[in-house]
Amino acid sequence: MMVTKFEQELTVANEQIMDAKTKISGAQEIQRILAVRMKEIATLTARPTITAAEKTKLTTEEGEIKNKVEAQQNTIDIETKNLVQYETNVATLQTTIKTFKGYVKEIQGVIKQLEKKVKETQSALKSEKKKDTTAPPVKGKTTDATDAEAVDEEGDAKVDEVDTNEEVIDEVKGGNEKVDKELD
Repeated sequence: MMVTKFEQELTVANEQIMDAKTKISGAQEIQRILAVRMKEIATLTARPTITAAEKTKLTTEEGEIKNKVEAQQNTIDIETKNLVQYETNVATLQTTIKTFKGYVKEIQGVIKQLEKKVKETQSALKSEKKKDTTAPPVKGKTTDATDAEAVDEEGDAKVDEVDTNEEVIDEVKGGNEKVDKELD
C-alpha cells in the first residue's frame, strides 16, 4: 500500500520533471528566435539609408525583445531550480520505494517462515491428539486394554490369590457353625 503511494508520487514527480524540461526548452527556443530578431534589428539600424521613424520603431521593438528575453531567462532560471528539486524528489522516492520493497520481501519471508511453523505446530498437535485417543487406565478399575491391570494401594493385583492353607482357614473360623463347616 505504501509502495503504491510512493510509486504514484514518483509518477507525478516524473511528470513535473518533463513539464519543467518542456518549459525550459520552450523558453530557450524563444530566446533563440528573439536573438535572431535582435541581429536583424541591429543590421537594419546600422544601414545608412534608414529613416528616423524606422529607427525609432526598430529601437522600440528592440526594447520589447530585450524584456521578452529577460522574461524567458527568468522562466529558465525558475524551472531549472524546480527541475533540480523534482529530480531530488525523484531520487528520494526511488530510494524509499526500493527500501520499502526490501521490507516487503523481508516481511514475506518472515510470513512464510511463520506459516511453516504454524503448519508444523498444527501437525504436531494433530499427532498428539491421535496418540491420546485412549484414556489412561483409572486406578482400581478394569479397562479394555490388555496390558492394564487393576491395582490396589499396595501396587499389586487387586484380587489376591487366597492360599488354601489351613492356618488361614482356622483364623477365619469363628462363631458361625454353618460357615465353619463349609470352610472345612
